[in-house]
Amino acid sequence: MNYAYLRNPPRLLHRLTGTLGSSAERVACRKAERCFMDRLHQMPAGALRPLFLVVGGFMDSVRGHAYAICRNCPPDVAHRCDLFYRHYTEPDDVQELLELYHRKGLPTILVGHSWGADTAVNLVVCKHSVPVDLLVTLDPVSRKRRNWKRCTFIRQWINIYVDYNQATWFNITNIVARIGGPWGPVAAAHENIPCPKDFPHSAAEPMFRTLALSKVRLLLDHSMSVHARR
Repeated sequence: MNYAYLRNPPRLLHRLTGTLGSSAERVACRKAERCFMDRLHQMPAGALRPLFLVVGGFMDSVRGHAYAICRNCPPDVAHRCDLFYRHYTEPDDVQELLELYHRKGLPTILVGHSWGADTAVNLVVCKHSVPVDLLVTLDPVSRKRRNWKRCTFIRQWINIYVDYNQATWFNITNIVARIGGPWGPVAAAHENIPCPKDFPHSAAEPMFRTLALSKVRLLLDHSMSVHARR
């Protein structure tokens, strides 16, 4: 299965394109997606929910390590968000969604795994493209790591990482991550959390569920409380 096409909220696809059934999460081609996005830009803020955007890393469109966060998202979270998935090779798509939801005054949650985390940080921290309410980086990997300063564009940055001084060598994804350049703790993050020792680099969904899901719930609870007071 190619997870790159399971990328948009069925609720919005059905409303904007009329798709039904098993195809509700799919886009047939780039032209169809462009049409969907153009219509999404025209939707009023009241018809949208907070953005929850997951960015997968190398081979994730096939392996689905980060996509599992979308697939297994608890209903109490999934029903309160617009849950999107993008690949690390699509930074322009990621930026467009962040800008769209920020412009409409909605909270934005950005989760990136491996090279997907690198894409997220390059957009938000390096380019200062758009503010983000919650950034979660799951064992980010790349050779482009820098000594970033704390970024005012990010309300909260949670960095979750594998401690490769203790992690097993007998795991292919750990070997790939070691070659790619794991970041480990990041000084600019608000919180750095090491994974349990038995979590390999590929364990994006367990990392998120165990160590970051509560942060997403808190943000959503807060946003609903603010909305109710208005």
